[in-house]
Amino acid sequence: MLKPYPAVKPTLKKLREKGIRLAIVSDAPRNKAWQRLILAGLENEFEIVVTHDDTKQFKPHPNPFQLALTKLELLAPACLFVGDNPKRDVKGAKQVGMNTCLAKYGGWQAEEDEADFEISKIEELLQIIS
Repeated sequence: MLKPYPAVKPTLKKLREKGIRLAIVSDAPRNKAWQRLILAGLENEFEIVVTHDDTKQFKPHPNPFQLALTKLELLAPACLFVGDNPKRDVKGAKQVGMNTCLAKYGGWQAEEDEADFEISKIEELLQIIS
């Protein structure tokens, strides 16, 4: 069974209370992405979910990131993309002009990290987004 990292739900709630709009960009097929969200109890936490089925492109291709921006009706510089993979998440988000945050708790170790921010726990986002 999938369980979110500790403090995920309260942190997402606090971000939404600040008016932050939340989206996911996933390389998973739509059914798998939603299955994981439901199993983790996070299916109602995000406004937009972009999957591989939506663009037929894998990260770091810019299309999945651009589709999320289009659906949110936001410009890239107004967004912070949080991901655990420097090569796919950080690189892809940077290509479209998003600010980036590497979630180091995701397990990926980067030789070269070009993220604007780094966090070890999700609740650290509340200090970045104030």
